[in-house]
Amino acid sequence: MAPFRQLAAIMFTDIVGYTALMGEDEDKAFEILRKNRQLQKPVIEKYNGKWIKEIGDGVLASFTAVSDAVLCASEIQNVCNGKNEFKLRIGIHLGEIMFDNEDIFGDGVNIASRLQTIAPVGGIWVSESVQKNVSNKKEILTRFIREEVLKNVKDPVRIYEVMTDHHSFEKENKDSPGKFPGKSVAVLPFVNMSSDPEQEYFSDGISEEIINILAQIPSLKVPGRTSTFTFKGKNEDLRSIGQKLSVNTILEGSVRSAGNRIRITAQLINVQDGFQIWSEKYERILTDVFEVQDEIAATIVKKLQITLDGHLAAPRSREHTDNIEAYKYYLKGRALAYKRGRFILEAKTIFEKAIEIDPEYALAYAGLADTYTMICYFGLSDPDLVWPKAIDNARLAMKYGPQLAETQTCNADIALLYEWDYDKARKFFLKALELNPGYEQARTWYGHQYLQCVCSKHPEAISNCRLALATHPLSSYSQTILGLTLGFAGELEECQVLLKQAAAMDPESYLTLISLAGSYAVTRDFELAIETYEIALQLSGRHSWALAFLSVVYTLSDKREEALEIFEELRSKTGYVQPTLLAIASAALGNTEEAIRFAQTGLDKRDPFLILGEGNPFCAPLKAIPAFGEMRKKMHLT
Repeated sequence: MAPFRQLAAIMFTDIVGYTALMGEDEDKAFEILRKNRQLQKPVIEKYNGKWIKEIGDGVLASFTAVSDAVLCASEIQNVCNGKNEFKLRIGIHLGEIMFDNEDIFGDGVNIASRLQTIAPVGGIWVSESVQKNVSNKKEILTRFIREEVLKNVKDPVRIYEVMTDHHSFEKENKDSPGKFPGKSVAVLPFVNMSSDPEQEYFSDGISEEIINILAQIPSLKVPGRTSTFTFKGKNEDLRSIGQKLSVNTILEGSVRSAGNRIRITAQLINVQDGFQIWSEKYERILTDVFEVQDEIAATIVKKLQITLDGHLAAPRSREHTDNIEAYKYYLKGRALAYKRGRFILEAKTIFEKAIEIDPEYALAYAGLADTYTMICYFGLSDPDLVWPKAIDNARLAMKYGPQLAETQTCNADIALLYEWDYDKARKFFLKALELNPGYEQARTWYGHQYLQCVCSKHPEAISNCRLALATHPLSSYSQTILGLTLGFAGELEECQVLLKQAAAMDPESYLTLISLAGSYAVTRDFELAIETYEIALQLSGRHSWALAFLSVVYTLSDKREEALEIFEELRSKTGYVQPTLLAIASAALGNTEEAIRFAQTGLDKRDPFLILGEGNPFCAPLKAIPAFGEMRKKMHLT
């Protein structure tokens, strides 16, 4: 028969952990392969599917009806998960396929394969083309997961999960600690064994870079820096750490540097029994530190017997400077930037020192661009003075390091908050997440700022923020952003639970306190809201955000005199005050003309709060003013 093209639903299934099983017990592996055939073939026939071929332990099948493919996959997973003998991952995509000599080819096959690879254990992930075809079928329930750029697929794919009797996305996210599926490793901060305390940034940086390299591998779960670094300096049992981070292996080590020599030790530990899987000692000159990081990451991949996808022969080395002093300044700058708040200005100075030493250092330019953007975001300086510097540094980061997630993210935020080019921002965010799916800043900013504040896509925003927290389970920042996102979407009960937990994790987090106080105000617990804002004011040196929102809460609770007093304090503050905050407080007080004047100033200065306030309930009075609607049109928000 001559080759021909046809629209078809392609189902790809794969046995979880089969490669490792082959290395341990070939007879058992072949027996499972036989049982997998016995399970799938009759079910595929039942739903009018065509068994195309086996690819190792994977099965490729095609269906003329999309609903048949989804129902077939559901029945296979229900039977398989019910038996608990072996587990499958399944991916389904609808697309045009080339049929040739009992085989099939095309992007549709590739997308189904990629979906299967990233699906959870026991789960079924499908593309949007599949979801649209089954959305009117009462017997099929789906849930949006996220949008993602898949390897060798040109455009991003919107991914949905099919609910089955034994598996759902909700269960996967709310599983108890210690149940992390598949291969997983937590990289603890390496211990500084040098006499100089300044070397602490250097040893921390080695751990962070290993995390960034490993995070590129889709089949490996790697908790982020903000979670693993909570155990820094604590002599906690590794099994306890493994349970809290939901991983089955842990990498720990130490760094000692003297002169131009460095000694790095590393060991990989099995969490379940505490036994050492691998250990190594590296004696090198200081400038070889990047090679050591790459070597350690590659060894972990080998020791965990991870099958790398496609043409990726090893984790990709990240672009760096050749100057070790510039690298140390960069690491110190990033450590300060992670703290946010008042530390941002100090981080800016440190990044500038790194660039003075190496004027082609992409990561330092990206870090400096981020600090300038956050200076605008927190209202620490006049945007007219700051935005040009953010833009220049983001451009230089792109010139010297376009393949860095940090570079793509700093450019995404400028496109979003300054240029109001939301399509451009989306492309930058998705590229960043393709380069490093675990990059916390990219995932949370894309979820909350872009998907929620600009696009009002609450389910997708929540899904991305949940994913950020799953990757950074002990990060108070990710927990705060998820709580804030849920609050903006009206999910106030879970919002407050998460924000209270985040506040317990980091009692000095200004962002967490502001978010928690706002949630109390929305649920009309004004007394508690006022009390929490007062704590935030004390902690922050009476920062403008807390003043503006406290004025609004006093207005909502019919305490106009107090509201006016706080508003006057905000208006008369020394230095720059974000005009959008003054507009929000004025609108709440009913001063419409004044609110519009302040909002216009914010528009002229490209105040980030005009965008980020889109989902904030406190902005409702301002958004209700007709003249502000015209401003929103200029920002392409309507």
